[in-house]
Amino acid sequence: MAKTRRDKLAEQLTAAQQKAVYLLLDNELKPKEERLTQEEIAAAVGHDRTTVYKWRKENQVFIEYKKEVAKDYLGDAVGIFARQLIKSMEGTNGVPSQKGLDLFAKMMGFIKSEHAIEINTGGARTAEEIEADVAALDKELEELTRKDDA
Repeated sequence: MAKTRRDKLAEQLTAAQQKAVYLLLDNELKPKEERLTQEEIAAAVGHDRTTVYKWRKENQVFIEYKKEVAKDYLGDAVGIFARQLIKSMEGTNGVPSQKGLDLFAKMMGFIKSEHAIEINTGGARTAEEIEADVAALDKELEELTRKDDA
């Protein structure tokens, strides 16, 4: 069976980091008066508060793993999300919400994000590949400049 993205991320984290993810997510779901402090969470995973803070804010693998685990937490709420999205799309007083419609269109793949980031994990590119890309871009720029001048 193929490994999930979450499994691959987990392999890059220590057991303490994985435990911290679950403690942090559980903590966020508790009523405010029952929440643990960051010091208590850090102590529960055998580290200090500063270390856990750095994981949360600077460790991209930790951040992405937390997002993947959070999806499981939110899985049960998908009905609530769908119901609210439909209400939003229908709008009030016969006027649909543009944001609701945009979100639905993006989810369905009708709209592609212009700001998508593609990550190449296949390794570094050679100098020749980069030079070829730069040459192709130079050629495109030259063609666009000629069109603008015409």
